Amino acid sequence: MTVRGRRHILYRRLNKKTRFLLAGVVLLLLLGGAAFALRNPSGLAVEIEDGPPHVTTPWDQETVPFFLEEDQGQCTFTLEQLQETFGEDVSFTFDNCPSLGNDIDTYLLNSFRMAALVNSWGKESSENQYATFHPHKEGDNVCILLLYDGTTHLMGYFIGLPQEEEDGRWRMDVTLCSYEFSSLYRQQLEEYPRGGPQLFTHFIPLDDLEESGAVWCLRGYETSTTLTVQPTDSQCYHLWRVVNSPYLERMLSPVENIFQSTYQDGKWTCFLLYDQDLHLLGYTMWGGET
Repeated sequence: MTVRGRRHILYRRLNKKTRFLLAGVVLLLLLGGAAFALRNPSGLAVEIEDGPPHVTTPWDQETVPFFLEEDQGQCTFTLEQLQETFGEDVSFTFDNCPSLGNDIDTYLLNSFRMAALVNSWGKESSENQYATFHPHKEGDNVCILLLYDGTTHLMGYFIGLPQEEEDGRWRMDVTLCSYEFSSLYRQQLEEYPRGGPQLFTHFIPLDDLEESGAVWCLRGYETSTTLTVQPTDSQCYHLWRVVNSPYLERMLSPVENIFQSTYQDGKWTCFLLYDQDLHLLGYTMWGGET
């Protein structure tokens, strides 16, 4: 009799209770494996519905419209304008990126506020003075406006696509809320590697991009003052967070986009470089010069 045959007879001899327990153990192992896959940064594929996200929180309140004036194809708004509508204590972060689903925590983790807090151990937070939105050039990206009235307190958000009004203005319907995300911030402090992530060990000059085999890039922030990425630089946390998330593939863009990126004089943006198979090759820095 084969080993397979013996196993089959043995299983038939088990009583119903034992078989039920065995089935339960198998189910738990499968669920555990699925949970691990969700946290595993190598599991890049994430199913997200087409179209703008529908973010809600248990702390939602009323919705307040905020209007943007378009000038020469772009809309610029200031902190002062936001404070006139939402109160003098408000601060904000603004970004655009592919839809990351319907969980507000995902957008907080991807925000410059979280990056500044984690990299400074809570000593600094983002203090944006203005932001710009290009209504005809965003493509498939969504706009993320997060409003704060405390270091780790979210008091409003808009995540989606602004709507064009008949008078040519653009409207963001900002949802007011009251969400204290200090526990989320503390969790990031615990997970973020001390001394910074090991993502910046191999520098690839811009002139060597073609020979490097780089096909995709992941953009950081315009926060470096040198060609060397410092561990206290906010973009270190941001890049590490995306790399260790299930959204990495959605956040990548063609490497040619580096040379089309905006820049500030005296500031450098770090780009992680990936090959066709999404293997990390190294990083480069962009400051507006090739």
